[in-house]
Amino acid sequence: MSVYSIGFAKEFLKLARVEYEHENLDPKYNRVLDSKDVDAIRTVIYLCLLSCEISLKALLEKVGMPVKKIRACSHDLNLLKDMVGFCEVEDEVAPELPGLKTWGSAFNLFCEPIQQLYEGKMIAPTTVGELFEGLSKTSKYPDEIRYNEKMLRHYPPEVVLKMATSILSKAEEYWDRIRKVKATEEGWERRRKEHQHKK
Repeated sequence: MSVYSIGFAKEFLKLARVEYEHENLDPKYNRVLDSKDVDAIRTVIYLCLLSCEISLKALLEKVGMPVKKIRACSHDLNLLKDMVGFCEVEDEVAPELPGLKTWGSAFNLFCEPIQQLYEGKMIAPTTVGELFEGLSKTSKYPDEIRYNEKMLRHYPPEVVLKMATSILSKAEEYWDRIRKVKATEEGWERRRKEHQHKK
């Protein structure tokens, strides 16, 4: 029996979407958010990032990473992203060549562009991978989001919701088309050592 479940990740994302819609956090409502909305925003962001964490851990378990090593990644979303990226996914070579498939880097799972609004205007899209990299400049997940000890600094909730939706969607899409190879385990070990060195 698996420890990490895509279905569980989906439930957290579903709850985040319900909270987002119930609290009218969507920018289309064009309302000024106040201090009363902070808890709702924190809830949406926390549930979305938790969904991302479980989705990525489920993929790593699927390809055969020992649960002990997955747990050692703790809640570090960038580390989990990199560990998944060292795997390979099967995809079509090109849209005009249906049925012709090849294996390539799973980092492609993080290339989906996410549209963002800034001061009411649409700005250039940012990829899911770039958003993950930017998490180092936001309130640290999970503690600085679930505990109200510091001012919340994060992406807008609609952006985090899109990011988590993309991660879950890609995890489901490639669930049966992801694998580890020799280079995967070498990458895992190299990234693990880098992570320990930074601590």
